[in-house]
Amino acid sequence: MFYQPGLLAVPLSVGATCPEPDSCGDDYVRVRRFFRSCQRLTHVPRDIPSKALIVNLHCNSITSVPAGVFSHLTQCTFLTLSHNQISSLHGETFRGMVSLQQLALRNNIISSIDRHAFQGLRSLQNLTLSSNTISSLDKETFRGLVSLQGLWLYSNKLSYLEKDIFQGLTFLNVLYLYNNSISLIEQETFRGLTALVKVYLHNNRISSIAAGTFADLQYLKILYLWGNQLTTIESGIFKNLHNLEMLLLNQNQIEYIPDGAFDSLFSLRILLLAGNKLVNLNPDLLVNLARSPLKLGMSDDHLQTNQWNCLAMCWLQHEHQLGTITFFITLHTSKHFPPICAAGGAWNSLSCAQPGESGHMILCFVR
Repeated sequence: MFYQPGLLAVPLSVGATCPEPDSCGDDYVRVRRFFRSCQRLTHVPRDIPSKALIVNLHCNSITSVPAGVFSHLTQCTFLTLSHNQISSLHGETFRGMVSLQQLALRNNIISSIDRHAFQGLRSLQNLTLSSNTISSLDKETFRGLVSLQGLWLYSNKLSYLEKDIFQGLTFLNVLYLYNNSISLIEQETFRGLTALVKVYLHNNRISSIAAGTFADLQYLKILYLWGNQLTTIESGIFKNLHNLEMLLLNQNQIEYIPDGAFDSLFSLRILLLAGNKLVNLNPDLLVNLARSPLKLGMSDDHLQTNQWNCLAMCWLQHEHQLGTITFFITLHTSKHFPPICAAGGAWNSLSCAQPGESGHMILCFVR
């Protein structure tokens, strides 16, 4: 069962099955599900039944979680402490919770996490730490979380990620790091994370990404890099991303994309480039992209955006006429929105000759 952090509803399938349906009454439900949400609690209750499977302490005023306070909950699979006033997590905070699968700590004021806070949580599948004030994480913070599939770290104050911080998380498939202040990503940060399918790095301060940074993410389908400070795309950044379907590079400061930058993106369906400083795209950039139509976001109707040299990109108009490329503004609209041309040309006023033997070398002039 996949836990979604924004939802308060606890999935009924988590420990909800009664071993003897005819004999289970209110007492069984009370023991197996411990709900104390929104009751102005300032401390973790001491009367949580040892057989509880689901513990909901959401929306209280709990300020601290003493080490071992949950050590008797060896059968608990779901624990939420979201929307409290917890400021730190001490070593072995969740000691003994060997069955825990879902842990939610979002919307607290957590600023520090001891490197052993999550020690022993070998069954943990989803960990939510979003909307806190975490500025740094020790490289061993997530060590030993061998079953982790989802990690939510968005809306914190992270500025740097240790290169080995995700080491050993071989089952991790979704990683949320957006709305932080990350300026640097080490080349080894994502090494070995072969199960990753979605990575969200938007709204950070990333100015450059080294070639090979995503090389191990062969099953990655979604990569959000919009809203950063990238100025160029180095060849090799997207190497081995053969299954990538959505790449968002909009709202950066990209001035140049070299030939070969997208050569590995055989499955790409959506590419956003709006809100950068680009003036031209070489046709060879898109030569190896998806066989089905590519949705290309080059301009935006309300943001300062690229001023394209449309006279140099008649090849793109031709691809659009063939239906291999469609233009759009955002992911949430299908409205056609062609590139905004710099002075001296307008997309709708261009007249392009058909390609000849020279392929994409299409003559273009203003009507």
